[in-house]
Amino acid sequence: FDSLEVEDAELELWGGSGSHAVTAYLDRVFSRCKKISRDVVNVRHAGFGKVFDGTSVLVLPSLSDGWGQVVPEAMGCGIPVIVTSCAGASSLVRDGENGFVVEPGDTAAIADRLNFLANNRDSIKSMGEAARAIVAGQTLDRFRQSYVPALIELLPERAP
Repeated sequence: FDSLEVEDAELELWGGSGSHAVTAYLDRVFSRCKKISRDVVNVRHAGFGKVFDGTSVLVLPSLSDGWGQVVPEAMGCGIPVIVTSCAGASSLVRDGENGFVVEPGDTAAIADRLNFLANNRDSIKSMGEAARAIVAGQTLDRFRQSYVPALIELLPERAP
């Protein structure tokens, strides 16, 4: 965040870290940079409007993540995302179309994508619209159509 070339950039972290060591680290970082804030409230309890209103982009720089529900939630609110390739929800991201996928730990790539969006504000809007469209197509019926046949293929052969 410190390396961004954007004067009006603000970083807001939502939710708890789940780790005392990470919380202590974040407290040290926050004391140095007043453009970073956090709210440990549960995102779903706070409401998507409170969390995502005024948000330009969601970044999930996960090193290991099974899904990351916050990704489709943000996309459904019309917000482009930057995720790592190990995030399960990266399957929703069309790199450069509705967000970006970067390699885990590649902070330079995250900063590059954030600088791109800051310097191409129209892209935020078009990518957000594309993000919303992708998530709108993720219905339970569509999930079943792809998931159930895959599960059936994994079953051992049954006797007639």
